[in-house]
Amino acid sequence: PPDVDLQQDPLPCGVGLSQYTPFRVYAYSHTNEGTAVLLKRGVFEVDPDAPSPAEASVAESTASGKKTATVVWARRVGQPDARVAVVSVHLKGGPPGQWSVGHAEREYLLRQVVKSLRRDP
Repeated sequence: PPDVDLQQDPLPCGVGLSQYTPFRVYAYSHTNEGTAVLLKRGVFEVDPDAPSPAEASVAESTASGKKTATVVWARRVGQPDARVAVVSVHLKGGPPGQWSVGHAEREYLLRQVVKSLRRDP
């Protein structure tokens, strides 16, 4: 949930995330569902030469079927050339085996993610 402080509050299962830096995008309009990426502190850091998570991520929209994607460009601490893009995409919802969004919405969301990834630093 968006009101949980991942630096201090444990997850509902009791696991704490104090060793991680969270990045998340929520779909506030309907269910507070969303996507998240966790970077382990001391291992990965946000790549300052890449688009920021706020710039690269995909917010909910009608075009995306109210789904989101979190995109974080990162690099290994102390290894500026060891870059990765970490992506969390929210596509599925509803009963197992059924999509809650149509093909056009999934295609739009994935195209936006690919567009973000093509902005490789």
